[in-house]
Amino acid sequence: MMLGKLMKYDFRCMLRKFGPLWLGLLALAAVNGFTVGHVLEKGSVNGFLSFLFGVVPIILLFSLWVATCVMMIVFVCQRFYKGLLGDEGYLMFTLPATPAEHIASKLVVALVMEFITGLAALAAMLIFVMVYDGAGFLEGLRELSDVFPRLPQGSVGLLILFFLLMVASTLAQDLQIYLAISLGHMAPKNRVVISVLAYVGISVGVSILLSALPGVIRIGSLDLTIDSFSEAMETAVRYGSGALGIMIGWQLIKAAGFFFGSNAILTHKLNLE
Repeated sequence: MMLGKLMKYDFRCMLRKFGPLWLGLLALAAVNGFTVGHVLEKGSVNGFLSFLFGVVPIILLFSLWVATCVMMIVFVCQRFYKGLLGDEGYLMFTLPATPAEHIASKLVVALVMEFITGLAALAAMLIFVMVYDGAGFLEGLRELSDVFPRLPQGSVGLLILFFLLMVASTLAQDLQIYLAISLGHMAPKNRVVISVLAYVGISVGVSILLSALPGVIRIGSLDLTIDSFSEAMETAVRYGSGALGIMIGWQLIKAAGFFFGSNAILTHKLNLE
């Protein structure tokens, strides 16, 4: 299947760039757990050595975390632009694959990369706590195992909805980037600037469309634009789990519109000059 071959190629590109970053993030988390617990707090060294072994690893960990997040955004843009609209596009569009398959390949790989990056950040935090205070970490796990059986009925379903909302939001976000890049590439020059303006324009257009939606598909003053997990939780508490379903549906509708828009441009307006 051509889609599988395209994804295999994109996954290789992803692992070459992000594999070392993920491993470095985990390693630095372990180093920080040791230095914070045994160098800074216990004061085993002072002066310059305290800065070198206690503060520098923390700075490096934060810098690597920021670099990973920035590279994640750059990767989403770069793989789409270079892979389909840059020099690689000449080769890619000679393959027996449709523009929709090319977009789907880039999208799936981007989603997997973003998911693994999130897991790596979570694993880094757990490693830091485990190295810093192993006994406290184990005690926290025991307390957590006692909490789960006492969760209110329906909590698991609510967590699943939160996860689906996160996936749908990421899906729509990535596809909006793809559509903006596709629109920008239609310009004869200043394509990066046009792509940025297109992204802003799409966001404004979606906001206007959202404000014009008929009341029959809205729940009171429910805001379908959620910017954080806490906002989603507040919405679920106020309106119930059905509100999360509506927000998931809205994100999927946006994603579908962005996907078909990008596909139409790559099919009918492709310009690789």
